[in-house]
Amino acid sequence: MNSICFPSVDSNYVGRNKAFALQSNCSYYKTADVEFDPTKGAENIRKHGISLQRAEAFDFSVAEYRVDDREDYGEVRYRAVSFLDGNLYSLTFTPRGEGVRAISLRKATRQEHREYGEIR
Repeated sequence: MNSICFPSVDSNYVGRNKAFALQSNCSYYKTADVEFDPTKGAENIRKHGISLQRAEAFDFSVAEYRVDDREDYGEVRYRAVSFLDGNLYSLTFTPRGEGVRAISLRKATRQEHREYGEIR
């Protein structure tokens, strides 16, 4: 399991899709158990070549987070960019209890690589 501090949703960020530093907003960490819909998991393997189960190895501690407000999902979703097996990945998830529900996992785009580097 990984250490994760779930970001709080600040109205300054919702609707603006700005990145924010997780560590500056956190005073405690939680263990992230990963759950996902099996149908979504199969679709993720087909589309991106990686299982959502691999989100268990995602490095939440150095992730760059954004609120995913591209649509009204009926829940708060986050897009996080961080390392998995030494490569930069993008994970879309929503907090669930003491863990996360993984929605999508894929290699980071060039744009995400640039943005991650600028923030660090």
